[in-house]
Amino acid sequence: KARLPDNLVSIVVNFVGVDNMFAQSVHAQTFYYPENILFDHRFRDMIEIGEGETLTVHHERLHEIEPM
Repeated sequence: KARLPDNLVSIVVNFVGVDNMFAQSVHAQTFYYPENILFDHRFRDMIEIGEGETLTVHHERLHEIEPM
């Protein structure tokens, strides 16, 4: 079973984007600590392509995970 080293402090993830409404930069930062990291799992797909190539982003799935 995979294991993280005991001395690992955290993994830091930074997201940067642009708000199309106000043309402003948007920043988000998340810290993942060893007890929060799940092996053999992935984040659930948030993007759905429907009929006529319509693109839907499901923001409610942002923190959802699923086994691989």
